[in-house]
Formats: sequence, C-alpha cells, structure tokens
Amino acid sequence: MSRRYSFFKISFSKIKRALIFCSAFLVLLFYQNCAQNDSWTIENNKVAVMAPKSCLFNGQTLSEGQTITTYQNSSVPYGQSCLSQVETCTNGVLSGSYTFPSCSVNPPASCTFNGQTIAHGQTVTASQASTVPYGQSCSSENRTCNNGTLSGTYAFSSCTPGAPASCLFNGVTIPSGQTVTASQASTVPYGHSCSSEVRTCTNGTLSGTFAFSSCSVTPPASCTFNGQTIPHGQTITAYQAPAATMTQACVSQVETCTNGSFNGNYAYASCASCTVSNVSTMAKILFLVDTSGSNTSTDPSNTYRLGSINTFFNTYKSKNNFYWGLISFGDTDVDYVSQAGSASTFTSSSTVMQNAITSFSAGTIAFGLTPYLSAMQDAQRAITNDPDNTSGNRASGLKYYVVLMSDGVPSDFTPAGAISYTTTSANYTPYVNALLGAAPGAVTLDTVLYGNQNASTVPVNMLSGIASDGHGVFTDSTNLSTININNLMQKTVCP
Repeated sequence: MSRRYSFFKISFSKIKRALIFCSAFLVLLFYQNCAQNDSWTIENNKVAVMAPKSCLFNGQTLSEGQTITTYQNSSVPYGQSCLSQVETCTNGVLSGSYTFPSCSVNPPASCTFNGQTIAHGQTVTASQASTVPYGQSCSSENRTCNNGTLSGTYAFSSCTPGAPASCLFNGVTIPSGQTVTASQASTVPYGHSCSSEVRTCTNGTLSGTFAFSSCSVTPPASCTFNGQTIPHGQTITAYQAPAATMTQACVSQVETCTNGSFNGNYAYASCASCTVSNVSTMAKILFLVDTSGSNTSTDPSNTYRLGSINTFFNTYKSKNNFYWGLISFGDTDVDYVSQAGSASTFTSSSTVMQNAITSFSAGTIAFGLTPYLSAMQDAQRAITNDPDNTSGNRASGLKYYVVLMSDGVPSDFTPAGAISYTTTSANYTPYVNALLGAAPGAVTLDTVLYGNQNASTVPVNMLSGIASDGHGVFTDSTNLSTININNLMQKTVCP
C-alpha cells in the first residue's frame, strides 16, 4: 500500500508542474498576438501600452482628442449656406466625413437680355412684341435679374405700332378711313328693290357685309308646271292629288304664275277617279280564311267569310286582269283553287274560282287552332311559285293583294316552340317581311277581324300590326253585318 501511494504522489507532482508550464506558454502566446495592434507591444516577454496616434487633415497634424471644424464643400451657390461639422481626432482617425477646411458662398450671377448684361438685382423694361397692329398699344413689363434668372416672359427690347392697312373691295383699293357703296346682290328678282350700304375701311377691315359693286332688277320669271312653261301672269288648273281615294274626291284650284311661283300648292295636272273597278294592271287577289274551332260561335253560317268573298267576287269576276286564290287555314290548310283544277294557286277563270268557293262552303268544318304563320307561309309559297312572278320576268304592273280573315289571336308553333303574340305583332314581323319579299314592291297584306265577342284588344293589336307591316289596311268588322272587302281593297288600291 505505501509503495502504491508513493507512486501516485510522485505522478501528481509531475502533472502539476506540467500544467503550470502550459499555462505560462499560453499567456505568452496571448501577449504576442496582442502586440500586433497599435496599443500593445511585447519586449523581453513583457507587455507595454503604446501612445495614441495623431491625425492629419489638409496638411495639419492633430493630436489625440484635438478637434477641428470641416466643411462639406469648398463653395456653395449664391443663396445657399455652407454645411460644417466639428471632427475629433481619436487614435489617428477623425470622427467626421467632411473634407474641406473652408467654404465660401458664390456671388450672384448676372442675366443676359437680347445681348445686354443685366446685373443681379437690376431690372430691364421688355416688350411683348416688336410691333403691334395699328390701333393697338404696345405691352411691356419690368423684368428683374435674380441670380442669373430674369423674371417675366416678354422677349423684345422695343415695340413699334404699325401703320393702318388699306382694304380691297372687288379689286379696288380703299385706304383706311375711306368709304365705298356696296350692294347686297348683283341682281334681285322682279318686284324687289336693290339694297345697298356704305362700307368704311378701318385698318384693313371693311364695315358691313354687302359684297357687290352694283345691282340690277331682273325681269319677271316664268313658271314650270309638269314640264310646261307658264309665263308670268298666266293661270293653270291644278289638282291636289293624282287620283281620288275612298274618302277624298278630286280637288282642284286655279293657280296664277307670279314671277316664277304659283300662288297655290297643288302639284298635279290631272286627277283620276280611283276605284277597284278601274284597276287595269294584273291583280292577283288571295283570300286566307280562318277555319279554327272558334268559328262555330263567331261565324257559324259563314256570313262574314263566305258571304263577303262571294259579294266581292261576283262584283269583279268579269275583269280579265283579276286572278283569284282561296286558302283556308286551321289544323289543315286547303288550297281550294288548286283543288278545283287550277295549275297554280291563282286562276283567272271565274268558273274555277266559283267552284273553289262552293267547295269551301260545302267542306268547311270549324276545328282546331288559328295558325297565322301557316297562312302567311301558304301565301308566300303561292306568290313565289306563281309563273307570272318568275325571277327577272315579272308580269308588267303585277300586284298581289292578300286578305287574311280571322276571328281571334294566333296559335302558332315553330321548332323552337310556341310563338308568343303577347299584345303586339312584333314576333310576326319577320314572317310578314318574308311574304312581302316573295315579290318585292308588289305585295300588300290586308287583315280583317270578325266575331271579337269579348272586345279584346289583343286580336285588334295583332291584326292591325300585321297589316301595318304588310303595307295594307286593317278592318274590324265585329259590329258590322258583313265584311265589305270592296272598301278594304279600295283603300289598298287607292291609299
């Protein structure tokens, strides 16, 4: 035990001496590193503190802690102030960043005006223009120089008023202040007087507006009426319209030519009486007749429909230029003229038309809906396929008169669904236009309402709107004993 303890005792002493040696070595390394800065030094393994460094500014040496005033710039523009700061020397480094030992303020700059030097604070009188027109005054202002900048905007050193300008009138020079007599026109109509005025020249501008040097009165003018020359003072008989209408007979008046104008306003040299019987060109009349189920109560005996068609047909069936067509529309549309043996929907044969009317009277059954659209499309096809309406070869003067007769509102369907009629005919306008387009400018569509027992405004609005779109006439015969197709046609033929 004693030997082992002795061994550990010896070993501990050696370890202690080794630790003391290592500590001394580390302290020596620390001081050697610190000696590398400016404040420390090691000599003979001893640490010494060095004296602080001085500063150098613009050739001047400053000791530690000494201060000096420095400036940001050596000079500043007129009106500005020098910026300075106090810097302190600390171990060779000044605390600030300004680099100049002194600073001065520059003197104010002078100005230049049209080659003339204007000192700061002095003024010069300037003009707005070098010259002004006669009668005007020169405008000037005082411009003051402020450190190289002149106040104001006028740019001229002097101004001279101009001399008054002369005037020119029809090639003649009129000096300022003189006058000339001018006329309003070179000639005036018969019965008028020449008008003149005195115009004065003032600095290049003539007063007044009359532009002619002289004026003469022309002789009375003659008149022209329908290509005929009517001398001044003579008379003619003129008519208000070229033809009479259903409600207006021919009206005439005697008009006198006075210096190129008539004292009346009637424009026609003649007036023709106008009736359906006087129609001389080819006329094709197509009846579109409603056979919907409501006719069992509105027209059970065909009084309105068949009776009115018979009356009109019997009146004009002898006219060779009239062609006839009869189509019923309902759940089934029937072309009675074609069914009676005609090659087309229209026939000039009174026999064929009479057979069609008879067939319609015998075979009509009131049943189904009221398809306006179907009826108009039937009429469109009939006109399109008419041999007298071939492309580019329409018969001269040909007119189509379509008469649609119904007792109520429509009930139409398209692939898109039911056509809404609401209270106007607007939804039917495209179909009316398509019908008129079958013979542009030659088709009219009249409409007739009968049996409107409830006095509803809807069918009135519908059928009147369709007639308006079709350039035709609407008739409401609900309170009449029959439909007067002659009066209806007369309004269409003689609008």
